[in-house]
Amino acid sequence: MELRRRRHFQCILEIAEKLGFPTRNVGNYAGHAEYGEGEEIAAVLSHVDVVPAGDGWDTDPFTMTKIGNQYFGRGVADDKGAAVVSLYCLKVLQDEQVVTKRRIRTIFGAGEETGSDDLERYFEKEPMPVMGFTPDSEYGVCNRKRAFCA
Repeated sequence: MELRRRRHFQCILEIAEKLGFPTRNVGNYAGHAEYGEGEEIAAVLSHVDVVPAGDGWDTDPFTMTKIGNQYFGRGVADDKGAAVVSLYCLKVLQDEQVVTKRRIRTIFGAGEETGSDDLERYFEKEPMPVMGFTPDSEYGVCNRKRAFCA
């Protein structure tokens, strides 16, 4: 696994652990943080890898850079922003001690942009959720507006 991709993946799992969630790393392909009780699983699926940067960047694509009132950085909208938001949604449920009928997972893939075998390998080891969605970059709730980040 590419070093940068592995760092992003390990970072999100470490953040989840620091927030108090049990986590699971499935072969460095994908993993999850989990909240709640129950036999069934509902999931939010995101990914923490990015398409290779390529040419044309005026700044280091892997360093968040503010230019005027906009921020630039590779992979922020697709899909690390959604990964962090889904994790903090779990945190709100945890902080408010919401009782769930099923376990809620946020599943983090580490290979969506570079072969898409991450979730296939994850689900070889983990049960399929009974429901789920992915807030990928064009998902309406996560779609950002100009100068939204400050």
